[in-house]
Amino acid sequence: MQDAEDRFARSTFDDLGRLIRLERFADDPVNAGAHLLQRSEFHYDKNSRKTTDIAFSDAKNPASAQITHYVYNDADWQTLKVYPDSEDADDEVRVAFDANGNPIWVRDQRGVMFTNIFDLGNRLTDQFIALPPTVPGTTRQSFGYDPLNRLTNAANNYAQVGRAYDPLSRQTNETQSIRLDGSGFVNEWEQPVQVACVFDKQAKNTGCIVSAGANTDLTIGRTIDPLNRVDTMSAAYFNTNRPIVDYNYYGPGRIQSKTLGNGARLLLSHDAKRRVQIMLWLDPVNLLAGFEHGFDKVDNVTSEKWLHDGGRYDHYGYNKRDELINVEYRSTNSAPPAIWRDMFNYDDNYNRTNATFGGPFDHQYRRGQLWREPRERIHEHRSQRTDVRGSARPSREYDPVPCATRNDQSSSRCSGHGSLGCLQSSVRHRKPGHGQAALLLRCLPSPHGGAGLGNRPARQPPLHLPWLEQSCRAQIRFRRHPRQCALYAGTHLCRRPTH
Repeated sequence: MQDAEDRFARSTFDDLGRLIRLERFADDPVNAGAHLLQRSEFHYDKNSRKTTDIAFSDAKNPASAQITHYVYNDADWQTLKVYPDSEDADDEVRVAFDANGNPIWVRDQRGVMFTNIFDLGNRLTDQFIALPPTVPGTTRQSFGYDPLNRLTNAANNYAQVGRAYDPLSRQTNETQSIRLDGSGFVNEWEQPVQVACVFDKQAKNTGCIVSAGANTDLTIGRTIDPLNRVDTMSAAYFNTNRPIVDYNYYGPGRIQSKTLGNGARLLLSHDAKRRVQIMLWLDPVNLLAGFEHGFDKVDNVTSEKWLHDGGRYDHYGYNKRDELINVEYRSTNSAPPAIWRDMFNYDDNYNRTNATFGGPFDHQYRRGQLWREPRERIHEHRSQRTDVRGSARPSREYDPVPCATRNDQSSSRCSGHGSLGCLQSSVRHRKPGHGQAALLLRCLPSPHGGAGLGNRPARQPPLHLPWLEQSCRAQIRFRRHPRQCALYAGTHLCRRPTH
């Protein structure tokens, strides 16, 4: 397969049609001496279950293999996962299932034990979490459902959320309560806040009321245009009704402009591939902030022009694997520099090996591989156990539970049932413009509606990101995926606009 930058991907399959090798080349692999960019291999057992993933930090060196192992039970359910950085028999992810395939307990690499209870409909109703002393977090989560499998109640030590629906399964009411000391299951939750919403005949949210007891804190109103797009939003609070935003669109849903209640205007221009090329904030006539973007053929941001700051440029360069390898900030030249100020190098498995920074970061920073070269291991499968021999485990610091688990089963099960405590944003940045952030505050509902709860398990150690620290103001614009959240004592309930 050939992409827009004339790079090639070659897939190799066995006689059963299973993918056993994936390679990426900088040029046509038919040619002698084609530059190999990346190589991965996959092994299977006789039941076509994948037993190993092999990635190479040096695509041409077989000794650089980094191996992830998988073990299954007789029902083909994955009971063990051993990552390349595993150091002993405890540094693994283990899962046990009931007769219906539900993960009834999960033990992750931190030593955290998840015990899950399911009802007769195979729905998660309770989760008990045993924490080591070094791992903070919630110790219990519970969930309730109605006969249509809609989530009606979710709670953890610190917060409780109840939901009600109309006959068309639209969520019309949500009650949120908190318990700051973490004793919700013992002493009940308190200070309830209610959010009630109404819908039109096209199921579009036309307004919500936020109230605490008899007091109405906020009333949100929406008007919908003939194409079922949000036209305007207004908010009533402190006995006043104020305009919030007025939208104009391209076609069925792309925003062309929006005008805020204070008169500020956002104008967006898109290129032929519908990428945001120019973004202007006006007051409403004078320029407040403006950005102009350049892209390569595979949609990497190659430049960002700061129209409100002397027309200076931020330039970004990439290698053949689309990894960010060069950065130049605040350049007065529209062309990329011949000598870059900040430079990054990677191995063939996307691990950053070193970085060089100029200007205020005038030093060289080297980082070892995120995954160490694998040791010799002996695997013996007894009673769903695998003994992995290695050196003693070093002391570690962990993220709060249950967000940072590497366990796929508990993650998907948790997010699938709307767990309150399972939102984790562990972002590995490789390109500008892809930054994400969780706003820890309560804010107005999204004009586009849509709500969801999710879990993103932490897979790798956090990266050192000086380029992000230097240009964080450019990353906090949230123009790609704005996220509006409510925080109740450590419980994240998030709404993501859908376009």
